[in-house]
Amino acid sequence: MKLSHMNRLTVRPMLAAAAIAGVLITSPAFSQEKSKDPAKKQYLKDLDKELDQLEKARGNLQKQMTKDWKKAQEEMLRSLDQIDIEKAQLHAEEALKNIDFEAIQRQVEEAVEHSTGATEHISKEVMEKVKLQMEKAKKEHRLSQERHEKQVKEQIGRAKKQIAEARENIRFDKLDIEKSIRSAEEEIKKAEIELKGYQEMIYAMEADGLLDTKKDYTIRYNDSKLSINGNEQPESVTNKYRKYFKKDSVTLKKEDGNLDFLHD
Repeated sequence: MKLSHMNRLTVRPMLAAAAIAGVLITSPAFSQEKSKDPAKKQYLKDLDKELDQLEKARGNLQKQMTKDWKKAQEEMLRSLDQIDIEKAQLHAEEALKNIDFEAIQRQVEEAVEHSTGATEHISKEVMEKVKLQMEKAKKEHRLSQERHEKQVKEQIGRAKKQIAEARENIRFDKLDIEKSIRSAEEEIKKAEIELKGYQEMIYAMEADGLLDTKKDYTIRYNDSKLSINGNEQPESVTNKYRKYFKKDSVTLKKEDGNLDFLHD
């Protein structure tokens, strides 16, 4: 169970392995807080909440083991197959080609004629200008179409590559998933052993009169020295509780009902 500098105990390897298996474990920093809501579960001892969360995580992992991963893989591949990139490209190209500039030019010419009321009043110069403007628009549209087609082809190429990568990532092996889930279960077991050890230690310290679990307390083990609530303990006390500390520097701090684990 690996912990970062001065971070709350989150059992990170367990979470990482569980995430691979698609398991969501909601346990905010493994902080213990006595609930004021009577409808919520009450925990009698320090660390009962954390141990309960580990048990729930174990149940979630077991549910993942019963899933039909082969079926899930086939369904995801079918979803990718339904993405018709070529069809999307054709639609984009057709939309650009459907602009009929010849028809637009004819409509403009007719509109000009009707607006004057008499065709004899329309000079050839005006009609020529209209024609030149239409030719210019056609040319600009053609260039724009070429640029757009190039962009579409590039986007289609990227989309095809992404879909191919997605298909490759989906081709997971059920054995790999089961291996990841078992790895997560092992991490949960390690976390459970460590938490039970700390729980046993805390109540043994209370029995020895070293702390009161009904109040806030701080337990710090560092450089083979043990201090409780800021008071360094004699070697005999340190030796008695040394077996519970799996790391060289550990701090357990209970404050306002919240119990945090800090590993330097």
